[in-house]
Amino acid sequence: SSDDQLGQANYHTVLTQQQWETFFARFSTAKRFAIDTETTSLDYRVAQLVGFSVAFDAQDAYYIPLAHDYENAPQQLNREDVLAQIKPILENPQVEKIGHHLKYDAHILENHGIHLQGWYLDTMLASYVLNAVATRHGMDDVARVYLSHLTTTYEQVAGKEKKKKTFNQIEIETAAHYAAEDAHVTYRLYEVLDRKLKETPPLSEILHKIEVPTASVLTSMEENGIE
Repeated sequence: SSDDQLGQANYHTVLTQQQWETFFARFSTAKRFAIDTETTSLDYRVAQLVGFSVAFDAQDAYYIPLAHDYENAPQQLNREDVLAQIKPILENPQVEKIGHHLKYDAHILENHGIHLQGWYLDTMLASYVLNAVATRHGMDDVARVYLSHLTTTYEQVAGKEKKKKTFNQIEIETAAHYAAEDAHVTYRLYEVLDRKLKETPPLSEILHKIEVPTASVLTSMEENGIE
């Protein structure tokens, strides 16, 4: 919508080896980025990775489709090759990761043998710490409150109820815009929420010292199972 404060961003779809190499050059040297996974299910225990999106700043966001398998879907990069390349970066604690509900993304990556490290800021938890009751803390709600931005909802791209598609069945063009927007919005939320939290250092402390580390520990507990 024209009245949102999100500003214009360029959304890129990474399909060819050359596009991947250009993207990866940036990905492998970035100190911090927002990441979001797209999957076959909301249940992390059975969900498989369909693609992932990344934003390094507020100007550009990228979607890397890996497992869209509808009829006549374009050729995509090899999922195993891509995962092998991103694994050391996602497991590097020095590279700071931003996400909205990072615990979910961490579980998905874990399903593919990647142990996410370098949790920096979770915009869902940041929203909660700033004001637990201002809004529900799903991305669509948080973006509306803090960015005055109406995001594309999952229902808009996947359809409703009986006709609902899983993400791997969604046309890449549609999926790419939705996924890149998720990473872009997450990055913009990080900018806004981080600034607000820094105005109240004790809240920033709660987020960075308690909430985000706890989410990381909870992920491991859920992965390992609890006796």
